[in-house]
Amino acid sequence: MTSTGRINTTCCTGDYGSRPSDEVKQEAMLRYARRAPSIAAFALAELVAVLAVVGTLSLILIAAWSRHCEMARRVTCRDNLRQLGVAAHIYANAHGGWLFPHTRNYGDWFTSCLSSNVYAELVALVGERVVDCPNLYPYTIPGLVDAVGGRSQASWGIYIGYNYLGGIQSSNMNWTTGWESPVRIQDDESLPLFADANNMGYNEGYWVTAPHGRTGPVRVLGNRFIRLTAEVSPQGVGAEGGNVGLLGGGVEWRPVARMQQNYWIFQHDMGNRGTW
Repeated sequence: MTSTGRINTTCCTGDYGSRPSDEVKQEAMLRYARRAPSIAAFALAELVAVLAVVGTLSLILIAAWSRHCEMARRVTCRDNLRQLGVAAHIYANAHGGWLFPHTRNYGDWFTSCLSSNVYAELVALVGERVVDCPNLYPYTIPGLVDAVGGRSQASWGIYIGYNYLGGIQSSNMNWTTGWESPVRIQDDESLPLFADANNMGYNEGYWVTAPHGRTGPVRVLGNRFIRLTAEVSPQGVGAEGGNVGLLGGGVEWRPVARMQQNYWIFQHDMGNRGTW
């Protein structure tokens, strides 16, 4: 009520303040429209940065996990070689101290190939998976085996994913072979009996196998049996080393820098060499 006695109705009209005009609203919308692209651009830059960080972390985690899996497979490989050593001792005890004879069906020797009879006796003792390094299972040589993915080659023998270094008579080796084959259980127990197949050679082109790279077997185009246009050693394609099972029953991991290269793995040589 005013001093004149009249009631002031302006406060009761519902007008609590002036409302923005249409011009003010349009100006505010224009200001927001000019500002929105910069806000969107900033958000996109943030998103790209976050994705880059996530991608980098993913690659690091994948590499670490692959490395962890490879170390676990090396333990399995070591256990395989122990079992193969036990099998060789069991066979020798039943055969007057003689180890598995090492000739292919044809009569010569190749360290990753056994005669059908010896392969059958070995598998009966340890099973098929144990005759291969876990990084090479199932072991096969494309272009040589009778069937794709198989391990048998007619008239020659059956391939395994390790080098068997025992059972070769001295008359079937020469001084350039570079290593001594144990033939009896009483031989020097420090002699290698089985070893990872860090091998290379020539058969209708150069080839190499490297079972233990940094994160697993070295592959080219997905193949563990690598075909090349020039001679390259297992170390040259990325081998880190290999397990070696000794006649005495021990198994040791040998870094590739400590391994002896250029051992013959084929009786007739032809450039087929192994590293252990």
